[in-house]
Amino acid sequence: MLGIMLTRDGFEVLHIRKTGRVESQKDVFLRLGGEQRSLLDAPKPWRSPMPMEGGHGVAGKPTR
Repeated sequence: MLGIMLTRDGFEVLHIRKTGRVESQKDVFLRLGGEQRSLLDAPKPWRSPMPMEGGHGVAGKPTR
C-alpha cells in the first residue's frame, strides 16, 4: 500500500527481497496480478442475517 502511494507521488520504490534480488514496485504490482489488498479493506466478519432473539445466554444463565 505504501509503495503504491509513493509511486503515485513520483518516487521510485524498490523492494529488496530476502534473496538479495531487487524488485521494482511495478514488478511487484504485476507479479501480484495488478492488485494489492489493503489491511483496511479486509472483509468484515460474518454476521447472521437473523440474529438470535435475546442474544447468547451468559454462562449459567438461560436465555429468555
